[in-house]
Amino acid sequence: TPRGLYSIIVYGTQDEYRKKTGQPEWSAGVVVGNAIYTFSSARLEGVLSHEMTHLIWFEFMGGRLVQEHRWINEGLAVFEEAKAVDPRGGSALFASMHQTLRSSPIPMDQMMRLVPATERAYEVSLWYAQAENMVRFLIQRGGRIGFSQFLTAVRDGKNLDQAVSEGFPGQWRALEDFDLQWRRSLQ
Repeated sequence: TPRGLYSIIVYGTQDEYRKKTGQPEWSAGVVVGNAIYTFSSARLEGVLSHEMTHLIWFEFMGGRLVQEHRWINEGLAVFEEAKAVDPRGGSALFASMHQTLRSSPIPMDQMMRLVPATERAYEVSLWYAQAENMVRFLIQRGGRIGFSQFLTAVRDGKNLDQAVSEGFPGQWRALEDFDLQWRRSLQ
């Protein structure tokens, strides 16, 4: 349950949004505190779903964002954005990146270290595509209940190996097992 109402500020144009928020060119929205900042566009519904997921994540996680969990947070936000754009739950947002993802997925240690705001648009797009694909795989193969248990373990301070094991018993013993099976699924 949210602590209070979320503020949503929608600028008239992308240019105004970028000038007032200082966000990179590829950004369509940002969360600051308990507020969402974005701009009016055809993508607004998806962007709001994405940013709302971040607000819920931060509340669920007790206001913490651990760097190695960023890919989960962003992957879940893009997963929810994709559902808002395509109610059938399609993964079309990054369809153009799927071939690159299949041939050259980003190593897990880099997925956990990358900070999107500091990178070029192409690397960020590939990182977001992979994060979404990995979260989608966790949910589809491990189930929604397993994903919920996984997030609860992450929130409770368990390392990712423990969280994977607790959320998906019998499926994966550790993050490396998940990563290996996810990479095989790309072929």
